[in-house]
Amino acid sequence: MTFTMEDIRLNVTSILGQLRNTSSVSLLNDLWELRTQARESLESDKDALLCCLFIDAILDHCEGKEAATGHLYLEQYEIPQIKLFDILIGKFPFVSSSHAISNKLISGWIDGQSHATVLDIGIGRGIQMVSLIKELEINKGLKELTIIGMEPFGDAIIHATKLISQAASTANFKLNLHILEGFAEKADMGVIKRLLPENCGKLVVNASLAVHHIPSVSLRLQLFSQIKSLNPDAIILTEPDSDHMTNDWAKRTANAWIHYGAIFDTIDGLHISREDKNGLKMFFGREIKDVVGTPDANRFERHEPAAHWVSYGERIGMQTYRASELVLAQGAANGINISQTDGIMMQHNNTAVLAVIPLIKHS
Repeated sequence: MTFTMEDIRLNVTSILGQLRNTSSVSLLNDLWELRTQARESLESDKDALLCCLFIDAILDHCEGKEAATGHLYLEQYEIPQIKLFDILIGKFPFVSSSHAISNKLISGWIDGQSHATVLDIGIGRGIQMVSLIKELEINKGLKELTIIGMEPFGDAIIHATKLISQAASTANFKLNLHILEGFAEKADMGVIKRLLPENCGKLVVNASLAVHHIPSVSLRLQLFSQIKSLNPDAIILTEPDSDHMTNDWAKRTANAWIHYGAIFDTIDGLHISREDKNGLKMFFGREIKDVVGTPDANRFERHEPAAHWVSYGERIGMQTYRASELVLAQGAANGINISQTDGIMMQHNNTAVLAVIPLIKHS
């Protein structure tokens, strides 16, 4: 029997309801059949790649593989990583909107200050901080900005240092830049405190798509406690809004199906080439493999609902900041549906995808 890709998507949804019975031979046979049909439709149907990636990951789990393996027939959709990052930040609206919203908030918080400090957890290639430097050009009273970055990958640090330094060379304020190599949960707050200038001004902690990689709730709470020791004026988190932290594999897979389905539908609506769309999908395909196909002890992508991150902030004396209409418009301008619940929620249709969570000290 031949299915359309819409039929296959519906069948995968049905199978997700049976996932607790992963030893079923008939279920595995259904998955293999759906996988074959999805593979045959890769070139002709936009939904085929999503189905392939999920079915492959489910099969990896069902077959008890210690580590999810690559799938050679998908290599044709790989594009150079440097190009991928440019597309992700410049064209993928959730990321570009979250940067715009976060930077607008940071700029507003430090407006009127002559000195300010940003601790950027997971500074990556430095692209958000470059945009922040440009945003701060309107803060005429700012004389000195200190950016302290944390980043586990050395190659990214090299790129970030170059990019941020270039942006700072034309800024109308002095920039002090320090980037520490290492994972956030292993950070030495004593070192960070020593890097804070004597005249620190307002201190804002920014963490964009970084802290969900911390492997346990206890380590996340520990990081928040360490951040509290810095006495920040504000914290801004950008995190996916989905529960991939749960140890319940069937529930986690069902959550991932909704989350990544919304992301793939968003990608399909972008005005970019098919090659670039497939490249973005493969970027998130690695996350699908991790969330669904990788044994729990080895997983890296551990997203949590935005409400959980709000509660971690509340434990250290922070409260959610209500953003202005001007800030919310930054996302709406990029075609993102915006609501303000647990932070600033960005949605595709009615599915929450990404949250910007601004936290400030209790007044």
